[in-house]
Amino acid sequence: MRLFFGLIAAAAFAAAATPMAGAVAGKGPVWSAHYVAAFAPKFGKAAVPYTGDLDLTFNHGVIAGTYRGTSARPDPYRGKTTSVTGGMSHGLIHLRIGAIAMTNGTIAKNGDIDGTATWGGKLFTFVARPRPAPAATH
Repeated sequence: MRLFFGLIAAAAFAAAATPMAGAVAGKGPVWSAHYVAAFAPKFGKAAVPYTGDLDLTFNHGVIAGTYRGTSARPDPYRGKTTSVTGGMSHGLIHLRIGAIAMTNGTIAKNGDIDGTATWGGKLFTFVARPRPAPAATH
């Protein structure tokens, strides 16, 4: 029995000490990024996508941040700041932005996020691309 627990502990230590497979290039286990995000309905009429600014902090696979809607179209998130939660492991990512849930996304080595989101029972194509941090104002 001791051997079994010893093997489990050794495997857990080795996994924790190994860099995450699929991690974003040049980033350690804790980092932040600013994104421009868009999501558009997968089915039905082609429409102007919803857009927004997404600020995320990645902390050992746990994601927290904010989303601020910037859509020109009618959008319940326009001008509002909404909490974002999620997780990332081995190049896979899941996010929750208010009532929007993306459970099967991917994050590329350059930081691009792509996936399918659900909102109000509908499917949306979700994309987020890194952008430079906003300039500080004095």
